[in-house]
Amino acid sequence: MVGEDRREDNTQAARYGHKSIKVDFEPRGIPVSTFGDKADYDPINAFRLLLAHEDISIKASGIRDSRFGNLEGLVAKVDFTKHIEELPYFQNHGFLVLPTEKGKIVLIRDCQDGKPDVLRDAYEVKESISDYRSNQGLAENTPYLIISDSQFKQMIQFCSDPNALREFTNIVSVTDPVEVILENILLSAMKQWASDIHIDPQEKGRTDVRYRVDGVLQKQTQYDDMPLETISRVTSALKVKARLDPGASHMPLDSSIKFTELDLEKHPDFAGKSLRFSSSPTIYDDREKVNLRILDSSSKRLDLSQLGFSETLYKRLTKQVSSPHGLFLVTGQTGSGKSTTLYSLLRFLNDPSINIMTAEDPVEIAIQGVTQVSVDLDRGRDYTAILRGFLRQDPDVILVGEIRDPESAKLAMRAANTGHYVLSTLHTRSAVEAISKLYDLGIDKSDMQASLNGVLAQVLVRKLCQDCKTSHDATKTLNELLGGVEIGSFYEYSSTGTIDGRPCVSCDSNGYRGRIAVPELWILTDKERKLIYSGNRNIEQYRKLAVKNGMNTLAVEGILKVTQRVTTLNEISREISADGFIRSREQIMKVVDEYRVKDGPGVKV
Repeated sequence: MVGEDRREDNTQAARYGHKSIKVDFEPRGIPVSTFGDKADYDPINAFRLLLAHEDISIKASGIRDSRFGNLEGLVAKVDFTKHIEELPYFQNHGFLVLPTEKGKIVLIRDCQDGKPDVLRDAYEVKESISDYRSNQGLAENTPYLIISDSQFKQMIQFCSDPNALREFTNIVSVTDPVEVILENILLSAMKQWASDIHIDPQEKGRTDVRYRVDGVLQKQTQYDDMPLETISRVTSALKVKARLDPGASHMPLDSSIKFTELDLEKHPDFAGKSLRFSSSPTIYDDREKVNLRILDSSSKRLDLSQLGFSETLYKRLTKQVSSPHGLFLVTGQTGSGKSTTLYSLLRFLNDPSINIMTAEDPVEIAIQGVTQVSVDLDRGRDYTAILRGFLRQDPDVILVGEIRDPESAKLAMRAANTGHYVLSTLHTRSAVEAISKLYDLGIDKSDMQASLNGVLAQVLVRKLCQDCKTSHDATKTLNELLGGVEIGSFYEYSSTGTIDGRPCVSCDSNGYRGRIAVPELWILTDKERKLIYSGNRNIEQYRKLAVKNGMNTLAVEGILKVTQRVTTLNEISREISADGFIRSREQIMKVVDEYRVKDGPGVKV
């Protein structure tokens, strides 16, 4: 039945909206609430979860479902400050009416010695509220909430402040319990600085909700027993927000979700953020896997000087991207931070005297002063078509989100050869491997040697929590990374996520907090250009020549980050291939020797 489905959703909204609150509905339709420890109880959240529905189920005199109007307007007109003097009446008699513009809400006292009592028999509650309605001349469908006096006192104290009252009004404006669950999934992920949210169907009707935090997926156990119907409605709600057909579950879908003004008013954490929605069919009937990529357009994350590059690398990079023409590539695997680096480069170059145009799929961050165009295949607007149009728009700098096919690669080269500076990305694990990729895309060696200025490869590693890090002997770990070569004692910082045996609050006991890029910057010299022009495709020769001309490999830059006490050997070895450390062994040993001299005998930090 519709009423029964609504009651189930209300229960789930409360359970997943706040971990210390469980709201149940008796079979008779009487809304009652059980609260956990008072210290963890949030009365405002409870009030929202119980009342923020257009449809509240109440069984009284045969009436199951009652509609009493828009709760946003209803609750907004409740002035809790007027009821402070009535609190003794509430404590003694157990009932209190909150008049509103559109109706009334009844609070029912249910406590003993200041603590929530065992719930009264549903029939007794029904009879009590029925008698009270009759005595007070209230309609039989007047909504009510069972709450303790201490909880009500907290509610009054919270809402006595006008600013807090406005915040409370915004909170209770949600009218769909599925929206409550969805908002809490999003807010929880954002507060943990998650980059992705995964909703994954499993066997036996289970669904896993996981957040990718600092590159690692973390299961959110509070959603383990969420009913299939609720998960299905959450997925449908996301599709509607993404302007997709909620009934289309037989094929992969992707779109973007932008938060409305109302969303931003209710939840400041949504400011500057948007979502990239992707769904895929699975073997579990019509249940879909959903991924939400959280995109942050906050300008503070686009400062090139804040990406963690060394001063030397930063100067070389900024000098290179200030060139009047040529092709510069940012490479790395999916999720390696290429987009953030590209946008940071754009922000560095952005100036009224320069015409910057971008082709992206999709546009993730809007930058004032830059002409940005989103790929739209349904309208025939692919990278190639956009680039052809750009060349007639007198651009100085062109950004191509990704070089995907031979035609777009050749157009990018053509633009770089005709007086434009072109930025783009490729999927390669190291900087010099871009040569092989460009050859595979059909780029002519003469065009490549004339246009390719440089390549920045990068990986992301987790940063050590600065509050709970401690020093330990990592000599064995480093020796193994270098293929068993003995290099002397080596100490590094690491963390177990605890401080004096207690969980670290700063990193939520993870030991890491945030991520940082480990870069590999290759600026081509005449020697590399001659090697390209000769048609040589031996990547190892390019790597040796690049190192000889001053390039630090990913492995070397990773070790530098360890010696700077930013990350750990385990972290960099998780993201950088083992042969990369062995190939760079000579460079790494020099870095370790310098570290040993700087930090003293034994390198104990």
